[in-house]
Amino acid sequence: MLHDITNAFSDDDNRKIIEIYKPEWLSLSPKVWHSYTAVIYAKQHMRLSDPDIMNAMEHHTLGDGNTDWDHLLYIADKIEPLRGYDVSVQNAMALKNLKEAAAYIKEESRAYIYKTEGIHV
Repeated sequence: MLHDITNAFSDDDNRKIIEIYKPEWLSLSPKVWHSYTAVIYAKQHMRLSDPDIMNAMEHHTLGDGNTDWDHLLYIADKIEPLRGYDVSVQNAMALKNLKEAAAYIKEESRAYIYKTEGIHV
């Protein structure tokens, strides 16, 4: 539930946090910054420190994590009901193999970003 806690922060507020704690992310889209600023927020304001949870939070937008926790949160974020599209295929895949489902969803996401924004990610 905390993975999007800083999603409503302004780009400027997220940028300030990124500049201090993860400056290499400044080259990434501001749309993904909240996945790291949420980690900082949870550590500083909620005393959350579980490395598995923190890592999954950090990787939930890019889908570049390697653990089951990472895959699980990435998939859950991409197929949550409010997204407004049919996710039955993705759900079925996730029930069989988290890693394969995450890879499939990541490729779908990349194709969508390229189609809508003309950006290769």
